[in-house]
Amino acid sequence: MEKYYKLGDKIEIKYKIDNMELSDTATITYYHQDGYIYTCGHCFPKNALFDLGNLVYSSGFDTIDENKEIAIIKVKPEYQYMFRPIILGNIMDNYSYNNKKVTLIHMDKTYFGKIIAKINRNLPKGKYKLGTNEIFNHSITKLEPPYYLVKHDNIDVKHGLSGSPWIVYDKEFILLGTHIGKVMTNNNKFISYVKPIKNKF
Repeated sequence: MEKYYKLGDKIEIKYKIDNMELSDTATITYYHQDGYIYTCGHCFPKNALFDLGNLVYSSGFDTIDENKEIAIIKVKPEYQYMFRPIILGNIMDNYSYNNKKVTLIHMDKTYFGKIIAKINRNLPKGKYKLGTNEIFNHSITKLEPPYYLVKHDNIDVKHGLSGSPWIVYDKEFILLGTHIGKVMTNNNKFISYVKPIKNKF
C-alpha cells in the first residue's frame, strides 16, 4: 500500500558512511504545495539522503549555521502527489502570542501547550523564573533568536519530537514553528523551544 505524508509525519532518510548505510527519520514541520518540505536543521543534516527528494538547504548539526535550525528539501515532481499540503498562516512579527494555546502534531497525535514567551535575544545558560514557584533550567543555548517557549505536560514519544510543528489558532491556523527540544521545570512541567520558519514559504 502506497504511503501518503502530511505535516507531523516522519519521512525515511539515510546516511552513507564509508561502506555503511544508516537509516533514520525526519519529521515534516511543513509541506508547501510547491513541493518543499521544511523541518529542523538537526533533523535533516547536510549529509542526509532522501529517496523522494533533494536537499536544498540545511543549517545542519555542529556547523557554523546550526543555530538557524532549518532544513528545506525539494520533493521530486514524480513523488509530490504523495504529500498532502495544508495551508497555514505565517506568524506576525509584532504581535504577542503569549498565553495563546498551541497544538503540537506528531505522527497523527495532538498535544497541547501554552506560549509563555517569545525570546528575542541570546539568553545565558541558567535557571529562569516563570512565576513565583516555577523555574526552568535554560540549557538549549545554541538556538538563534527569535524563538518561542511553550509550556506543557510531558509528551512521551518513542523517537523524540524534533521537527514536529506547533500550531496556534488566532482567527486562522498559524504555524508557530518547529519543535527543537524541551527542558523540564521544577514542577514537573516541560518547556519546548519552538523555532519559527516564517517567510520561508
